[in-house]
Amino acid sequence: MTDEDIKSLIIRILPTSNQEFRDKCISNIKDNGILTVEDLLSLTDQDIDSFGLPLLCKRKLLDEMHKLKPPSDLTDTEKSIIKSLFEKDSSLEDILFTLNIQKSDPKSEQVRQYFQKIQKPLKPIPTNLTKLHVKTTGEVLPCFHYPSKQIVGKRYYTLLVMGETGSGKTTLLDAFVNYLTGMNFEDEWRYKLVNENHIKDRPSGSSQTYEITYYYVNYCREDEHHENEINIRIIDTPGLGDTSGVLKDNEIIKQFEKLFKEIGELDYILVTVKANTTRWTQGTAYIYDRIQEVFGKDAIERFMLMCTFSDGQTPLALNVLKGKLVYQDYFCFNNSALYVPSKNAGQNTKFFWKLGISNVKRFFDVILQKNLLPLSLNLSKQVMENREWLYANVQSSKERINQAFRLLEKSNNLLQAIKQNEKQLNENGKFTYECDEERTRDIKLPKAYQYCGNCGCLCCQICEWPSGKELSQCTYFSGGRGCPKCPGNCKREAHLRADKIKEKYTVRVTKVYEAKKSLFEQSQKGLSASEAALDQEIEKMSKLGQSILKDMESI
Repeated sequence: MTDEDIKSLIIRILPTSNQEFRDKCISNIKDNGILTVEDLLSLTDQDIDSFGLPLLCKRKLLDEMHKLKPPSDLTDTEKSIIKSLFEKDSSLEDILFTLNIQKSDPKSEQVRQYFQKIQKPLKPIPTNLTKLHVKTTGEVLPCFHYPSKQIVGKRYYTLLVMGETGSGKTTLLDAFVNYLTGMNFEDEWRYKLVNENHIKDRPSGSSQTYEITYYYVNYCREDEHHENEINIRIIDTPGLGDTSGVLKDNEIIKQFEKLFKEIGELDYILVTVKANTTRWTQGTAYIYDRIQEVFGKDAIERFMLMCTFSDGQTPLALNVLKGKLVYQDYFCFNNSALYVPSKNAGQNTKFFWKLGISNVKRFFDVILQKNLLPLSLNLSKQVMENREWLYANVQSSKERINQAFRLLEKSNNLLQAIKQNEKQLNENGKFTYECDEERTRDIKLPKAYQYCGNCGCLCCQICEWPSGKELSQCTYFSGGRGCPKCPGNCKREAHLRADKIKEKYTVRVTKVYEAKKSLFEQSQKGLSASEAALDQEIEKMSKLGQSILKDMESI
């Protein structure tokens, strides 16, 4: 420190109105050998008191000395405090106050620099990805299609995601993707896994996923240790229980057979359920019974419960599902914040973002900690094939029983009409009556399916018959079994390609009942035409009854 430096320092801290006092202080400091910055910083409070400075001036001198003192590096504890406060949305001023660091303190600059460092730069909006529609209300961030790609040599954990339509399954997948790609709340866009552009006008009660699909998501976060890396293969399934009904659910379950042949193994089954679910309806019970039927007892330890639309409290759904659905752990999400711009976000939005991201992280940590071997699906595939064959056989028998009962009712109505028109039938050999008549019409199918040449009925309408294949590839024929849809369980070889379905419908018609020649012959044996007609219809009803009994025995 030169003479001019010391003089400038004293001029800054002493009142300008007292020139004589200022010069005396400057002389006093020089007389004490204060010639360098090091000399000044080595002064004790007692040394400064000897200068005879007013209290206010003494404080100013101490501040100036503090500014000149080289700042020490931030300690690990200080960094931890700064990071913790940053994650709680604390401002730089709040952090400095907590650390008891003045803005004038050179160390405040280190705090500011570290604060800026942990504020990750915004990710640039992609220019080479497809922009996707988000089915939600309010202002949303731009969303872009995640480029799913399998990287050879990487270990992928296979996650099968299932749940009711409307349970937040598709949005949960987006939460997985945005976590694994390191997206931050402040970023001005999001990744989206499922392309919903073609279904944006579908009603809310319909599943947003048509068929079982899988995606590869690769870990690319930059803020965690390498041992936390996890890559996943997500198997997305159509929502169960949508407005398409039970037949659609059965079609989805049957798709699993084909899927199991392709993938062979999986790691976890994620069941999505709304956290605030309070009732166990018959439809819900059906859905989860079917889910657990698909996998059997071997997969019990692989079930995880994903509670969506959570408010951060213990999900009500846990009590509802107790004793009805077996799962190993549960995780809470509220993905309402996933697509919301941070500039418009309130405290609740940031809370729900943190809730979702922290539970995604916890879920992946659990997977890595358990480190279980993949679950083989061979047994599940066999169980499913057996159950689906039996289920189809029972359903087919039920349909035939119902059809037989309809014919019985029709025959009974005809019997009553014969009795009512007995005189006219005996005199003229015919009479007019009204009845419901079942008719069929052809409905064109988009693909080729299985049609039985023996029974004349369209069988499985789920398994496509690929072009170039001579025989049906339907899974019903696995293990050499016959078709469960056919009354006689016809073999694979009896089935032909079909690109249309027979749709049944009923119309009210007026018909003329005419006594056949055989009836007149019976009348010559002592029976009237009406009595002969009654005998003939009763015989038909007896055969229908035997057919019903046979189908009931098969069930």
